Amino acid sequence: MKIYNNIEAFNNAFAINKKAVVGFFMNGCGHCVAFKPEWDKFKIKAESMGGGAIIGEIQQHEMDKAKCDTSNFQGFPTVRFYDGKGGFKDHEGPRTSDALIDELKKLNSIQGGGKKPRRRKKPRRRKK
Repeated sequence: MKIYNNIEAFNNAFAINKKAVVGFFMNGCGHCVAFKPEWDKFKIKAESMGGGAIIGEIQQHEMDKAKCDTSNFQGFPTVRFYDGKGGFKDHEGPRTSDALIDELKKLNSIQGGGKKPRRRKKPRRRKK
């Protein structure tokens, strides 16, 4: 698990690994200031966990430079989980480090679908 606080480094890593957890923050936002200690605890726990996802922290003024989808925001702070397949999910649960870790575990358990085995059709009965 790698943490990126720099937008350029995050974009380079996101281009390679699309599984990510991104925290979007805004300077001067009271909710962001209140959430920041839990976010920092989450980053420490996640880094020690390992796994395939990357963690990014993006400020509001840098969102236009981000390579990940930054559309449809409801407000700040927003934590978004990118599944690696082009989709994402905003975290809607409690804003605690433990709740974020639970979401991260779900994200790390998602694997690529691969090709499903083809079902064989039963042969038709022939009339005699």
